[in-house]
Amino acid sequence: MFTCDFEPTICKSNAAVEATEDTEAVAEVVAKYSGKIKLKPLSYEDRLDLIEQQTIIQAEAGDDDQKKMMALLKFAKDFARHRLADFFVSSTLVRLEDGYAFDSLEKIKYDGPTSNCIPEVSTAIISGELSLGK
Repeated sequence: MFTCDFEPTICKSNAAVEATEDTEAVAEVVAKYSGKIKLKPLSYEDRLDLIEQQTIIQAEAGDDDQKKMMALLKFAKDFARHRLADFFVSSTLVRLEDGYAFDSLEKIKYDGPTSNCIPEVSTAIISGELSLGK
């Protein structure tokens, strides 16, 4: 079985630069979580199948942007509910504030801040962003 480590945005620190009239301000965003989620990647052909499904539901929605958005939301919900567990292997996510471990997909799904990484994980799986050995 092939697996990949995925580091969600909530685990990454970064610096945001904001220019003012005469100075440049730098604000560092400090990660509040650490760890990674181990995932099974999709094969190229399976990714194309999912992209095809997304394209079909968008085409069926016609030119109505709201219907397209609702169709994509339904696709994302169905993927998270029925398929994401097939790709989830393990998690080492930890909330740094209190050391709480999000070591299962269920814990990630039920916690507000960590559940926000589910679309990010789903996109990484479907887009082919995951890389073996990383």
